[in-house]
Amino acid sequence: MNHGLASIHLRRNEFRSAEKYLAEIDDEITSGKMTQQKLRHLKLSSEVAHAQGKVADAYEGLLTYLGEKEEIEENDKLDFRQEMETKYLTKEKEYEIELLNTEQELTDLKLRASNQRNWGLVIGLVLFAGLLFWLYRLWQRSKEQNRIISKANQEKEVLLKEIHHRVKNNLQVVSSLLTLQSKFVQDNKALEAINTGKARVQSTSILHRSLYQNDNLKEINIKDYFKELTENLMNTYKMVYSDIDLNLDVANIYLDVDTVVPMGLITNEIVCNALKHAFPDHEGRIDLSVKHQGDEIIMVIADDGIGMPFTDLSGRSETLGMQLIKSFARKLKAEVEIDNLEGTAFVLRFNIDNEKASAVGLRDEKYEVVEGQMN
Repeated sequence: MNHGLASIHLRRNEFRSAEKYLAEIDDEITSGKMTQQKLRHLKLSSEVAHAQGKVADAYEGLLTYLGEKEEIEENDKLDFRQEMETKYLTKEKEYEIELLNTEQELTDLKLRASNQRNWGLVIGLVLFAGLLFWLYRLWQRSKEQNRIISKANQEKEVLLKEIHHRVKNNLQVVSSLLTLQSKFVQDNKALEAINTGKARVQSTSILHRSLYQNDNLKEINIKDYFKELTENLMNTYKMVYSDIDLNLDVANIYLDVDTVVPMGLITNEIVCNALKHAFPDHEGRIDLSVKHQGDEIIMVIADDGIGMPFTDLSGRSETLGMQLIKSFARKLKAEVEIDNLEGTAFVLRFNIDNEKASAVGLRDEKYEVVEGQMN
């Protein structure tokens, strides 16, 4: 307020009044820290002294004013610099803090991601372990079921072998009874009938013996079977027909029981018939061939005897042997041809489908058959 009054009196040229007001606050202003008030006070004091003609005082006051102003400006600059430095340092610290916070957030994110991966790995391992355990249990259960099935199959095979063994024994008993009975028979026709029946029984007995001795109870090696069958037939009639040769050409193939049984019985009937009727001089030759051609089985039984009086199965003969041949041929669904131009030759052809042929182990061998002749 005193500065304002002093300024008014100075403009009115009332210098003493202006000087009075300034003097009242001189000590207060110079000892205080109000820089702007102090500068204003020094400036007004210099102007009042100059107006009163006190040049030296005015000059000294002006120098004091300028010195104070320069000091204040320097202090302001220093304060501004310090303020700027403080702001810069504050901003830098804030940036560093923000950077640290960002790094901490990234670290937290990485830690959470790592934890999630670890949990995922743990869960995956648990699921994998559960899957392994389930597969192990499934394998154990499958192994146990296979063991039970294998045991059941072994028991079944044992039972089947026992059945074949008992059937074979029973048939051998019947054959032995027929042999004993033949020793007390004097009539040649009766003896012939007994030997024929015995041959039929032994044909089936040989089949069951082959099954009993074979590891595979469903398939028979026909080469071995026909070899034993024909040897047995020749042994049955060897006392009378010892000069008759029997030649085999049977492929080394396997067939199921349902196919081999009628083939063996047909062979039995034809060979027995040839031994009894085809060789009045008790000398000659019988040929037996069984081959596989494509999906067809070809069986040829031929002799070089006197031949038959008819050329097909619909001929005049209605003997039991011919009836059996026709019956077994129908069972095989076989085509039967008879050639009696040079001796007698029976040619039977029947199909084996590819799936069944593969199952019984047929080979892809190629053979040719000419009617009445073995190749």
